[in-house]
Amino acid sequence: LDGVQDPGNVGAVVRVAAGLGAAGLLVGEGTAHPLGLKALRASAGLALGVPFARASTPAIAEALTAAARPVWTLDLDGEDVRGVSPPTEDVCLVLGAEGRGVSAPASALATRVVGIPLRGGVESLNVAVAAGIAVAHLVRPTP
Repeated sequence: LDGVQDPGNVGAVVRVAAGLGAAGLLVGEGTAHPLGLKALRASAGLALGVPFARASTPAIAEALTAAARPVWTLDLDGEDVRGVSPPTEDVCLVLGAEGRGVSAPASALATRVVGIPLRGGVESLNVAVAAGIAVAHLVRPTP
């Protein structure tokens, strides 16, 4: 999570992560704490069982690079996630702030950019809704 300030959104993303089998969350700078009261409530208590690590963006970038972990970002202009084959290896999917999206330092890590196409007149989706759509597509079994 990259700068997701609303604790309700953080908690809802935790629910998505728990429900769809994410290994855990990396919580970057400017992101509300997943164990804050509002986030914990929005996660329906699931934040207590989903592993997470909080760190600065440079520290997260360093760890992902050292682990040779592919980084995908979710961005409106990205490749249509509905047509993307599920990854064959674990990836880190970066979700950006509600207003500004993924930060430049996080974007610089991206090996792939995926998006959710929206109809005209709709600028964006809530980060938790977008996370649910994207992750559901990325973890679906290959036909």
